[in-house]
Amino acid sequence: MKKLIIIPLLLLTIMPLVFLTGCEQNKGCQTISEIDLVVREEIALFFGKDSKSINMRYLGTFNGASVVFIIGETAGDEAWSETIGGVTFHYGNGVRIQAWKDGYLHNLQEAYERNFLTRSNLRTVVRIWESIDILIN
Repeated sequence: MKKLIIIPLLLLTIMPLVFLTGCEQNKGCQTISEIDLVVREEIALFFGKDSKSINMRYLGTFNGASVVFIIGETAGDEAWSETIGGVTFHYGNGVRIQAWKDGYLHNLQEAYERNFLTRSNLRTVVRIWESIDILIN
């Protein structure tokens, strides 16, 4: 019962943060849906697929890098983790969070090393990811 109450409260706390980040980085306040659609279309073009066939979620934009996770592009169902800049991401369903910037998908380690994402950005992304992951799994 507590989980059913906590999840909506957590989403209400995190989603405005995602929206504000998107407004700051995407030249005016577009809706999250509009940003998601633009990023989805760009990534679909990158993969040579139709945008409707890309099963992804937009997590926010930081320093011009749109952070997403794409379901089905990473093989495996086993749980695994990666630590970047002291921030640990736990995965359990073949999903990997990536950063879309300048026409390419970058894994989080690369995005961090290239200064697309800061440690603070990674902490924000992991909070968003953990709230979404609860809903997915």
